[in-house]
Amino acid sequence: MKLKKIKEILRAEVLTGDDGALEVEVTNACGADLISDILADTKKNAVLLTGLTHRQIIQTASMSEFAAIVFVRGKCPAGDVIEMARENGLPLLRTEFPLYESCGRLYEAGLKGDFEDSKGLKERQSEEEKIAGTMRLVYEVCGGDFNMAGKATEQAKKVLKQLGVNPSAMRRASIVAYEAEMNIVIHAYKGKLIFDITPSLIEITAEDEGPGIEDIELAMQEGFSTAPERIREMGFGAGMGLPNMKKFSDEFEITSVVGKGTKVKMKIFL
Repeated sequence: MKLKKIKEILRAEVLTGDDGALEVEVTNACGADLISDILADTKKNAVLLTGLTHRQIIQTASMSEFAAIVFVRGKCPAGDVIEMARENGLPLLRTEFPLYESCGRLYEAGLKGDFEDSKGLKERQSEEEKIAGTMRLVYEVCGGDFNMAGKATEQAKKVLKQLGVNPSAMRRASIVAYEAEMNIVIHAYKGKLIFDITPSLIEITAEDEGPGIEDIELAMQEGFSTAPERIREMGFGAGMGLPNMKKFSDEFEITSVVGKGTKVKMKIFL
């Protein structure tokens, strides 16, 4: 289904994206108002339907390679968010329909996705070219700075793409790195995001200075969160950060000292 057809079905207004962008073919959709749910969605050629309108939604959608975003419930992002999408070549649309009805209309019109075909299958892609040599990328992350949140992951993903890392591994690395970066921004004073890239694996280390985690086992449970309400209102703090990091890593290790900080190491094999 072309994006212009989706525009018609949802009676949507185009916020950014020319006529050529509306010709893009869409085969899937994701409807969510939580960043962790959006990151965990691995559909391809998909349109994102959401009520989140802050800058991080553009970074998340671009990093996850969504074909377009449709803002539901009549939501409209600020001018700087629209400009950011324009710079990233990401079409934005706006509809008055709520999320549930928007998804229902698209499903009824034939945009059914491929969930049944892919259910129970784990995506595996063969890598034809190995990465030559070893590389380390180090990024400083500032706690509480939501304007820069996601930038480190975005820059690292560009490097991975240039190195020819297979799309599946690159997507998983982006998910765990973004979740780790956002944990630093939300919970810590400051930290570092480190990528060690070798021909056989990507090791991502997130190390922060902050309050630490008193009960790691509890923190690893899906849905457990200590994020304040203002963070939850932005679509973060759903208690899926650490579980998603473990889910999308081949190896996962976490240590924490209360009053000092937390260190998370994740490996993704190539």
